[in-house]
Amino acid sequence: MRIIAFFSGGASALVYLAKHDPNFGKKYKVVCAFTDKKHAEGILFVNESGLPLECLDAPDYFPAHNLKPGTPEARTQYFREASAIIKPFNADLLILCGFMRIVTEPLLSEYPNRILNVHPADLTVLDESGRRKYVGADPVTLALAAGEKSTRSTVHLVTAEVDGGPIVTVSNPLEVEPGIGPKTHQAKMKWACDGPAYAKALEMIADGAISLDNLAKNP
Repeated sequence: MRIIAFFSGGASALVYLAKHDPNFGKKYKVVCAFTDKKHAEGILFVNESGLPLECLDAPDYFPAHNLKPGTPEARTQYFREASAIIKPFNADLLILCGFMRIVTEPLLSEYPNRILNVHPADLTVLDESGRRKYVGADPVTLALAAGEKSTRSTVHLVTAEVDGGPIVTVSNPLEVEPGIGPKTHQAKMKWACDGPAYAKALEMIADGAISLDNLAKNP
């Protein structure tokens, strides 16, 4: 499998896969890393690893094209250009490793059922209305505030509904230490939950144990 890893910060999930997943470079190959921030911390690791790096810096891109960040028009134009940049790498799968931008068309259609995200919460947990309880930008804070004794990370297909795609795998739990803050706990989750969940998901996909197309049809 040919994979492109998208990141905005430290790319911790990519770092975990490269350093701790025995299938890295064997059952799958990261052929490129893409970032939306030219000063992202993960760039150093990518460069040291010798991986091809592509950057389309969003803070520069939007004003240069007279676009208002966060609008549908801005997102569509940004991902149209991002798609053109990564096309030569012939990726089978895109994985979001702390990519802090909502993925929209045309990328969703150009990589149907081929974009994965890792979310720092257990998306199988539902609220009273039957909806996923811990979604959004800060699910760890929500989980700790709700008194959860442990947290998990979820790898899911990326769809137009943010954090709403079919679930591929859920990590083992990480116990919440008494008195710990959300930021500290989430930092631990990156290595205890995010990375291992991605490793398991990629192994299942590479081995044919799970079909992403079938998963999309029967979530």
